[in-house]
Parts: sequence; structure tokens; C-alpha cells
Amino acid sequence: MSGKRRGSVEFEETHKRIATAALDLIVSSGIHGCDVRSVAQAAEVSTATLRSHYPGGKQQYLVAAAEATPVFAASDPLTGTPHERIAAYVTSAMQFAPRIATLLSEASLHESEFPEFAAAVRKVMADRRVHIQEFLDRLGSSARSDASPDVLLWLATGAVQAESLGDRMPLRKRRELIVDVASRLILK
Repeated sequence: MSGKRRGSVEFEETHKRIATAALDLIVSSGIHGCDVRSVAQAAEVSTATLRSHYPGGKQQYLVAAAEATPVFAASDPLTGTPHERIAAYVTSAMQFAPRIATLLSEASLHESEFPEFAAAVRKVMADRRVHIQEFLDRLGSSARSDASPDVLLWLATGAVQAESLGDRMPLRKRRELIVDVASRLILK
């Protein structure tokens, strides 16, 4: 039993597995599809195990799910032209944009019911904005002085929204368009 104590590797792996399962359920079924039984089943744990990891209940594991949301797949490449670096960064941003768009929507819809979850999602967005600002800073003199991290946030989110609205543009073409627009808005 000592392997299941808080702080042990096994405990932390189970804790993370539960948070990831909750995140996947939020994305696929919304907050209301993220009940204790569904999360426990998706994480392959008992409901008792879930409750021991998250004694604060649904609000607590929703916060953990938001905190488990990756900001970006990887840091930006430090080599290549600024345009190539933006292309790599946009590709990374688009990978997680659907999850983040769903989290934003769910947090907005259910803020009064789950305020701590909504606050955690806002923090994820703030972290994402900081990450983008650091990327822009690393572009150095290639970037316009008025380049805003909101440009990349808006473009990646817009690509996801266009897809969800039935835009039939192939993903590769959509990414190329976003990279082109981002390059024109960010680079000198």
C-alpha cells in the first residue's frame, strides 16, 4: 500500500490519469458529461480512488483537468527563418486549439456553477499568452514592435471555429493561410 501514498510515483500517475480523463470527457461530452462515475471509468480507477484523489469533488477534478491542458506541443524552433518558426509555432498552437476552445466555452457556460474551473481555464489562457509573448520576444528584431500575442491566439482559435462551423477548407490549406496572415501581422 505504501506505493499509493500521496507523493508516491503511483499516486501521482493515477492523479494525472484522472485529470487527463476528466479533460478528455470535458472536450468530448462537456462538463455535465464529466460525472464521478464517467471520469473513474475513463481513468480506469474506482470511484473511491477518484474521491480519495479529489476529495473536493467535481470542482476539484475539473480544475485539475484545466491545469492538465497542454499550452503548446513544444517550444518554438530556434533555427529557421522567422516565417518557418511562425509556421512551426502555428502548427503547435492548432494542435491544442480545439481542446482550449472547448474549455473556454464550457468555462463560460458554467462559470456560476464551477467558478474555480473557470478561473483555472483563464489561467491556462494567461499562460498560453505568456508563452506566445516569449516566442515573439525570441523572434527579436524580426518581429514588429507592436506584435501582440493575441494575434496567434486569435488565429488558432479562429481556425478551430471555422472548422466547427463547417468550413470545408483542408486543414493544411487553413494552416498555410493562418501562417501567412500571422507572418504579415507579426513580422516587419
